[in-house]
Amino acid sequence: MTILWGVNGPSSGWVEFGPTKKLGTKVSGSIGGLNPYDAYSIKVRINDLTPGTTYFYRTHTRPIQFNNAYSIKPGEEE
Repeated sequence: MTILWGVNGPSSGWVEFGPTKKLGTKVSGSIGGLNPYDAYSIKVRINDLTPGTTYFYRTHTRPIQFNNAYSIKPGEEE
């Protein structure tokens, strides 16, 4: 399953999910060691889900102020 959500500017994000409302598993969506980063949307793929099982999930977004390679300032998680 792929979860895609819109963001209001340069951000990174991740998803928590699980078969109960307690969630329990975090997926960052990193590719090659780099977390997702985009100004419009964040996409995270969740693999190995069990067919017929109900899953709950929560998206997390963290705005990123990327001035240059030496000045990266994460904002408050949403």
